[in-house]
Amino acid sequence: TITWLRSNPAGLKLNTPVNETLAWFFTYHIYLWTTFIGFLRSDTFFRLITFSLFGGFSTFFAVVYDFSQIFFLHFNCFDAYATKLCNLCYYTLTVLWSLVRGKKWNPLRERKDTVILDTRQQFLATSLFVILLFILPTIFVYFVVFRCLRLAVSSLQTVLYFFATWPFQWFAVEKYFRERGSVSATNDGKEEISNEAS
Repeated sequence: TITWLRSNPAGLKLNTPVNETLAWFFTYHIYLWTTFIGFLRSDTFFRLITFSLFGGFSTFFAVVYDFSQIFFLHFNCFDAYATKLCNLCYYTLTVLWSLVRGKKWNPLRERKDTVILDTRQQFLATSLFVILLFILPTIFVYFVVFRCLRLAVSSLQTVLYFFATWPFQWFAVEKYFRERGSVSATNDGKEEISNEAS
């Protein structure tokens, strides 16, 4: 995914310095994540998954669900980082847009008041606004991609959680007692027939 984002995905012309910086940051995070989950690649992990089958399907899916929380942890982190960065960029743009138009938020009166800026302040606010405006599409692409990945992971984990909490054992117990009851009824019927015959 990071390699795909680096190569201007879907024909989008992303900001190259920002794209490379974000890609490097997330790639380093993936390196930390792979070091963290080294246990999931060991034979102990697969043995634990195999032994969980002896506890029934609910136990198996519960173990898989718990490990999926660790395995897909980086998707949640990426989405949190991209969301925070996108919100920060959007909030800064709204503040700078008001400042460029000569407005400033007054927290005491909870309204926008008029502010007079000199030439240097106006130039600085305008420059920052333009820079963030060109950076925002690149950040937004990362936000959309990681949010879609997180939603896909959440859907998978919802299915696993459903199977983990589904009472498979009750169906097995109910089937066992139903078969046992039918066998008992059949034996009682045979005894009655034999008594009548005698």
